[in-house]
Amino acid sequence: MDRPGSPPPRAPRQAPRQAPQRPAPPRPDPAELREVNRRVGTFVLLVVAAVLTSGLPVPWQLGSLVFAVAAVVTGVWALRAASRPSLRQQVAPLVVVGLVFTAFMTMSIGASLILWDAQLERQDCLANALTLRAQEQCEARYEQAVEERLAELTRRP
Repeated sequence: MDRPGSPPPRAPRQAPRQAPQRPAPPRPDPAELREVNRRVGTFVLLVVAAVLTSGLPVPWQLGSLVFAVAAVVTGVWALRAASRPSLRQQVAPLVVVGLVFTAFMTMSIGASLILWDAQLERQDCLANALTLRAQEQCEARYEQAVEERLAELTRRP
């Protein structure tokens, strides 16, 4: 019964279309998973060792650089193992984030080697400073030494 002014009849409802299903990634081999876990675990331990040793006094801070470089190498090794299709979505993003952090930390520690003499002098000065005034003088000398070293590095021949 079509009445004048009535809305047109509605078409029957259809079920919404579903996106095509992607095949699930293959399940990782348990031996493969153990190997990746071992590599990632070694990577994490080296990063933690680098972070902890970076706060040590100057001669021992060099160990931090060694740990950081070893962590970068191990992280790349772990990333290669984690890039298999069965592990790519689970482990690889975490390793990439860890590698970026470790790369920045390695560059930071390496850059501090430029100021090795100034840091060593500051450390010795602060160890012998008994008053706040003496500590302030140590810091002032350190800042001056850093400025001189940076000016020396940026000076054009």
